[in-house]
Amino acid sequence: MNGNRVWLYRRAANNRNNADVLLMQKRRLEAYAQEHNFEIVGRSGDRGEGRLAELPGLLKFKNAMERQRVDILLLFSLSCLGTDSGEVSRYWRSLRTHGIRLYTVTEGEIYLDMRALFSELFGTG
Repeated sequence: MNGNRVWLYRRAANNRNNADVLLMQKRRLEAYAQEHNFEIVGRSGDRGEGRLAELPGLLKFKNAMERQRVDILLLFSLSCLGTDSGEVSRYWRSLRTHGIRLYTVTEGEIYLDMRALFSELFGTG
């Protein structure tokens, strides 16, 4: 898929500044999408911790992904997916299987088959 249909996903950890963090992420995600001529087809977000497969915001994205209504998942940063390397690896595999490209505001396009990136992020080989 070479489409430009993008889903904006934001996430904040449990702290007293959640509303500010989510608002900042929303603005930056929308600006990034506009700068790159992406068509925004969905938005969702989550607060706090949880398994990726159970977060309501990511479940909304998953529904659009499985119906082939989105080409790109745009995050503020990779940390929005959490820090559990096994869980993130499984999620990336699902994105790759569905032909979804991953972008972040802070890192640009993320190549989902880069072992070196996982090694750098999680100290794994």
